[in-house]
Formats: sequence, structure tokens, C-alpha cells
Amino acid sequence: MVNLSHLAHSKKEVTSNQANLFDKLIKKYKKQLEKNSLIVDELLALPWRSKVVESSAEFTSARVDRIDGYLNLRVPFNKNFIKEMNQHKPNDSVKRFEWINEEKLYRGLFSIVALKELHEVLPKFFKSVTYAPDLFNIINEIEKHDKYIWDPTLIKCGDRYVVASTNQYVQDAIEHINLDTLDLDTAFELSQYGVKVHPSLYNDNTAIKFASEFYTEIDINELDLVCGWLKEMKVTDISTTDDQSIKVPVVYDLVHKDFIQVAEKYGIQLNKNTRTKDNTRVFMAYSLHGTKKQMLFQNPEFNFKKIIKVKDSRPPIIK
Repeated sequence: MVNLSHLAHSKKEVTSNQANLFDKLIKKYKKQLEKNSLIVDELLALPWRSKVVESSAEFTSARVDRIDGYLNLRVPFNKNFIKEMNQHKPNDSVKRFEWINEEKLYRGLFSIVALKELHEVLPKFFKSVTYAPDLFNIINEIEKHDKYIWDPTLIKCGDRYVVASTNQYVQDAIEHINLDTLDLDTAFELSQYGVKVHPSLYNDNTAIKFASEFYTEIDINELDLVCGWLKEMKVTDISTTDDQSIKVPVVYDLVHKDFIQVAEKYGIQLNKNTRTKDNTRVFMAYSLHGTKKQMLFQNPEFNFKKIIKVKDSRPPIIK
């Protein structure tokens, strides 16, 4: 508000975006304003003495430039976009873009993968995206090839299942897997070799989707259903932990106890605080009421078949 007051007096004009934001702030702090004898409806009805000009596209759209081997990204404030950029992506070994506070932009090393990531994410949060001229041709190529499969993926060709975008190493590793039918066990085993199942093969079949994802998330209300799937996938042991020294998620006893009861019905054993070095178990992570963020360990000693995050959507119990 102080910044807006300064602009209104010095430039004698405000932008439409600034005027709209000012109105939102008035509504947001309605109670505080009324405690100081300021009526919100009267404040909103006051006319601007400064000229209101339409906000420039520079401040309403995202813009991507390439400078000295880096991608620079400038965006209007959007808290959901910030959350997306800051969240950890399990398949990424490094964070691609960093916030440069002094320049008020995101910056990352230029690569086709980084540009493709922006091309996919930005339209979800901003109505328009402007790319520097030298990036246009690359963007056109990306759009042209988006329909192709880039990672090893199980698809259906005629009446046969085949793995597309494979290589000799993957082919040798999965040679023992029977691809005559697609069941939970097959999807689960393929996921351990980095082979995805194309979404067209499972559509609304949540069981196949669950089995095919190496890193997946479920709700606590789905424990009984998931344990049934795990049994079909021949899973007999699940490791959980509350040991923060190895940088894994905190395990909440409330969720853990619930899961033990359900797992026992299906003959699945839970091993708490187990530091397994083999690949015979599934790792179970917990999240309670969204208060803790997921932390994935990067310890080469751990070699799990699957990582499952359990979200507790139940309302907190207030004692």
C-alpha cells in the first residue's frame, strides 16, 4: 500500500493490476480496517484521483529468455506457481530453476528438457507466455514431437504389448517379464526397471496405475484397497521409518497403527526403522494433514521396489 501510494503521487497513475490488488487487500483486511473505523464498502467506492492505465502484457504474462546459456523466467506473482517451482520432483536429481531475488526472476541452465518443462508448466498458471525469438523454433519442435514417447513405456501395438523407446540394456533386463497380459504384477515389475505404462492402457483402472508408478501417493482411506493390490503384486514386506537421520519422511504412529491392522489381514509385514539394503521391500512414507513435506532420501544403500506416500485426509482430533 505504501508503494502504491508513492506511485500514485509521483507518477499520477496506477495500473489496472495495482488497482485490483488494492481492492483485494481492502477486502482481505476488512476486520482490521473496521476496527480502525474504516468502512470497507466506502473505501472500495472511492474513485482514483490518479489515472488508471491498463497493465502492460509484460506484467500479466510469463516471459522466457535465453541469455549466456541460461533460461531466465519472469512471471507475475502467483502463489500456486511458486509452490509448483519449489516442490521436490522425485525423478529429478537437481532442481532445474532457482529464484534470483536480486533480479526477481527464476534462472536455470538452458537445456531442451528445462525448456520443455517450462512449456508444459507455465500454461497451467498463466494465460499467456512470451518466449524470446530465438526460442520459437525450439518450442515449435517441442510441440511437433510432444506426441512421441521419449521414455521406455509399455504400449499396445495391435493385439500385442511392447515396450517403446527402449534400449538394449532395458530390453535385456526385462527379457524375463511375460508381456502377454497386463496385470498388477507385470506393471509393478516393469516399474522397477524404469518402464512406464502408457495412460491409455489403464484409463480409469486405478489398480494398474498404482502398480505402474514407482513413486505414488494414496489416501489413508484407501489402505484396505491398496493392501489387496499389494498382495496381488506379491509384496510381503513394507519398510517404514521415523529416523530423520537418514532423511526420510516422519512416520506418524497414528497412521502406522492403522496400517498395521489392515496389512495383517493380507499377510503383509511392516518393518519400522528398518534399514534394508536389498530390494525386497516397499517403502511407506506418511503425511499427516498436510503438515509435513515429503522428503526423499538419496542414500545409495537403499534400494526399494516402490515408494508409497500415505496422506491422512482425516480431520485432526482436537483434545
